[in-house]
Amino acid sequence: MSGTTEDVPVVVAAVAAEAPRGREQGHGGKKTREQSRVREEQAMLEGRVSMMEDAVGEIGERLDRHEHNFEALEGYMMGEMEQKECVIGTLIHGLCELGNVDGALKIYTEMIKGGVSPDVVTHNALLNGYCRAGKIKKSFKLWDLMGKEDCRRVVSYNIFMRGLFENAKVDEAILIWKLLPEKGCVGDSITYSVLIHGLCKNGYSNRALWVLNEAKDRGDRLDISAYSSMINGLCREGRLDEGVTM
Repeated sequence: MSGTTEDVPVVVAAVAAEAPRGREQGHGGKKTREQSRVREEQAMLEGRVSMMEDAVGEIGERLDRHEHNFEALEGYMMGEMEQKECVIGTLIHGLCELGNVDGALKIYTEMIKGGVSPDVVTHNALLNGYCRAGKIKKSFKLWDLMGKEDCRRVVSYNIFMRGLFENAKVDEAILIWKLLPEKGCVGDSITYSVLIHGLCKNGYSNRALWVLNEAKDRGDRLDISAYSSMINGLCREGRLDEGVTM
């Protein structure tokens, strides 16, 4: 396992940042139910942060003590499995952030063997790790598993779409986006930012413009990142007049 103990505290902020963002009001009962679920998840994650801070400190000490010996750390993490579920999820996230996806998968597998079901945050961390490592086939297998275990949230879709775009899998990213309403999820401003940025980056500015206009017509809120990505995409294609009028 590579990295230093200074890398570990970053995990707390990273996991907290993964919490789904609040949705806009309106658009029917599905969106209201989704908002309620998001609030519950945010409250759960906030309650875990202080526990994570203590856990991360202990992980850091053990990394120092064992000089980054992964097996020694793994042995510690597998003790008292249920009590340390959140700690294990934090470790998986941290390993993925450090590029050690194989190590994260090993912990994930042992977690399941120990009788503990990984939660949404843990699944999202591993999904993101797979995408960043270019392991697209494995990411789709995990995605299917997340669907079976009802572990997909809007933030999961955002993470997966971003990862697919980063690997130039445009059609696959669009397919995931189209699944959102079918699964009762409501896209947020981050969803549209991911879509527009990914499409423009891969040379599909016309499709990105269509997505942006659809979002505006629906009354969905777009953040400055979506507009910036759209303007940059148009300008890269020499469509300066369209970019200026955005």
